Amino acid sequence: RTMKKRRGKERAPRPADSESRDREVRLLGEVLVAGTDFVSTATSELGLTYLNDRGKAMLGWPGDVDLSRKTVHDVHPAWARQIIIGQGIPEATRHGSWSGETAVIGGDGAEIPVSQLITAHYAEDGAVAFYSTVMRDISAWKRGQRELEAKTRAIENSVTATAIAAPDGTLTYVNAAFLKLWGEREAGAVLGRNAVSFWTNPEEAVAVMGAIARDDAWQGELDGVRADGSRFTAWLSAGVTRDASGEIETLLATFIDFTAFRRAEEELRRSENLLRATERISRSGSWEQDLRTGAVRWSPEIFRILRMDPDRDEASSAALMERGHPEDRAALETAFTEAVANRSEFDVLFRIVRPDGSVAHMEATGEIETGDSGEPVRSYGFMRDVSDREALLTELRSRAEVFSAYTKTTLEAFWRVSADARLIEVNDAACRMLGYDRDELLAMGVNELDVIESPEETARRMQKLAETGYDRFVSKHRRKDGAVIDVEVSATFVHSWTGTELFAFITDITQQKLVERLQIDRRAATEANNAKTAFLQSVTHELRTPLNLVLGFAQVLRTDGSFDHGQRDTLGEIEDAGRRMLALVNGILEYTTIESGLVELSLEPVDCGEIAEECLREARAFAGELAFELAFSCDCAGRPVARADRDRVRQVLLTLLSNAVKYNRPGGSVTVTVGGAEDTVRLAVSDTGVGIPEERREAVFGAFARLGREALDISGMGLGLAHAKRLVELMGGSIAFESEVDVGTTFTVELPGNKE
Repeated sequence: RTMKKRRGKERAPRPADSESRDREVRLLGEVLVAGTDFVSTATSELGLTYLNDRGKAMLGWPGDVDLSRKTVHDVHPAWARQIIIGQGIPEATRHGSWSGETAVIGGDGAEIPVSQLITAHYAEDGAVAFYSTVMRDISAWKRGQRELEAKTRAIENSVTATAIAAPDGTLTYVNAAFLKLWGEREAGAVLGRNAVSFWTNPEEAVAVMGAIARDDAWQGELDGVRADGSRFTAWLSAGVTRDASGEIETLLATFIDFTAFRRAEEELRRSENLLRATERISRSGSWEQDLRTGAVRWSPEIFRILRMDPDRDEASSAALMERGHPEDRAALETAFTEAVANRSEFDVLFRIVRPDGSVAHMEATGEIETGDSGEPVRSYGFMRDVSDREALLTELRSRAEVFSAYTKTTLEAFWRVSADARLIEVNDAACRMLGYDRDELLAMGVNELDVIESPEETARRMQKLAETGYDRFVSKHRRKDGAVIDVEVSATFVHSWTGTELFAFITDITQQKLVERLQIDRRAATEANNAKTAFLQSVTHELRTPLNLVLGFAQVLRTDGSFDHGQRDTLGEIEDAGRRMLALVNGILEYTTIESGLVELSLEPVDCGEIAEECLREARAFAGELAFELAFSCDCAGRPVARADRDRVRQVLLTLLSNAVKYNRPGGSVTVTVGGAEDTVRLAVSDTGVGIPEERREAVFGAFARLGREALDISGMGLGLAHAKRLVELMGGSIAFESEVDVGTTFTVELPGNKE
């Protein structure tokens, strides 16, 4: 602490005579009467001998305090005692008195600053007889001094430009903010100048100063000019101080750079408009709540979200809860209560019910602000309408469930493949198709399963998929057991927040490939058969002409009387052989015609019973020699009329009768049965022949099939039943047979009935 010392005249101690002693006592009495100061006396050993009432009050001592037990040490704090003992008493002893600023200990223990005067009183021998002390409480002065210093520092350090001027406008004080505003470096460049010189319009500035003098105050805008010549607009607030006579003592003014203020105001307006637009577009609003008072503030968008009127309805927690869905109110309240208790952030989803009954999904996020002692004082955050998002999430969840159900139930294998061609998800069908369990497949890459592609080719395919997004191709995969299967892959490249992935559905087309190969073989066989048919047609046509010539010449020669009996027999044999050869050629030609689909049919109502009887009459001609029994029966109520080609029905029936006779036993029987329903006519030819063995039955309707009877002396090429089957099918019917070895065979033909 800075001590102010007041020294008396330097003089040597002198003996105290009776006159001087009387004078000191008189002076002391005068001092004691002035009871506003602390007055005390003390011995040269500093023991207290007197203390006035003011002193006792300052120290908080009782009026009857025993001073014999008190010393100067009981009056002052330690730092003050050091000053008094170290400086005050020695100075007063040498020079008669000492003064300075110290402190006493008040009744409440607090220090009271005082201005202290110590005076030494001498005995006749020149030694100090006692010391007197006068102290004055300077607490109020100290406080005022501190306040003045604080105000001075506040003005000097204020961001508001401040100036003081004489009544004529000459500047006497400016702070740092003033210098900065006007672009000056030092106060010396400003002080002494008239305030009018700082404005761009001197006449306007003079008028403003006149208004200040007249009205004691003025506020408004003025255009100023800086040291560098740049101009700006300032907001001026000015006033005056007057003396006791009412004359102006000083002019006081503060200045704000209004340009910056306007710019900030405009920026704030833009920011607020942007915030409102952002809230409107994002369908979110801000809120805050004073947790001490419960007061709530909502932005306009929250009122809109909740379908509330900001002019009529009040923002409150109760209003929000009232709008909340009954099933979600408890969760909303719990989330907020826990956040307040834990001083933590919160994020909660809930639903609201609007006045029209519609339900909307909301998301509220916020934070808790705490005070100096950690108590929650304010909450703030955003509330957003996420109805569209929730609807989309619901749709996505539904689609994900459908997709998951599909991948679980489909027979196609499903792979989810990473960008580096590693399997990251497979379905059960993939495990079954390849023979691995799921964990084994998830540890593998595509190249470990694909037989055709190399790692480089797979990488190129992945790159192509990334560019095109989709591909479909055929490949081969190797099963766990080593078998290779043909597969068709449908792959789609997917970009998601987790990165790029490949979704692939794989179909096992091994059987399809086998069928395709069979179809190719079948087409080749068909083409070969067609070529054979064409060849046979060509050959048979070429053979018929010379055969007819041979037969004709043989017939002519037999009628010539110049030949003897033996020669005519030879010609007969030639004619018989020719007829057989011609029959064979005609059979082959008929076969090729039927096989090529060139046969022409004339479908009309045909009485099958009548045809059967005609065929039986013809069959008796070649069956009578073998003593066969031929029988006919009709199992239908009316006439068995079919819609068919009469000649082809007759041809089929004769073929069946011929076979029944040829392959029958001597003395056997053949029975023709005609029957059927309204829409079907059935013809059955039964014999009592040797039957058809099981191993031969599949070849019964094949071309050139003799069923192992080639060694028997039975004519034929094995084309009859093939012709019969093809003709029946061309007429829209069917043919079948039943046979039992050593019992007999029955062939049944079904033809469409005539519905007209």
